[in-house]
Amino acid sequence: MTALTLTGLTANLVSPMSWTHHLVFLPVAVLVLADLAARRRDVVPALAAVTVYALTVVSPIWLVPDDSGGVRALILRNAFTLMLVALVTLLPWRTAEVSAPRTLTPVG
Repeated sequence: MTALTLTGLTANLVSPMSWTHHLVFLPVAVLVLADLAARRRDVVPALAAVTVYALTVVSPIWLVPDDSGGVRALILRNAFTLMLVALVTLLPWRTAEVSAPRTLTPVG
């Protein structure tokens, strides 16, 4: 599920035209982060899940007046892009675990 989510989020990042309604993998990313928080009993992924959810609900793009400039306006206007970059770089992923082949041992 994480690999598919990363693929979908990356597709939104590299696409020349991405709208907010194209971000269908954000709820899945929230679920991946919530699952990670529950499995590890860690607060950081839980806070990340809440932050992603809050940013999608609030949509900071609409909080910037049209004539404003500066760093604050730049960050708010690009909040979804910054969030996607953070998710693609920080979303947990697992490497393939290589284990020794199992052998059957006789009982007794």
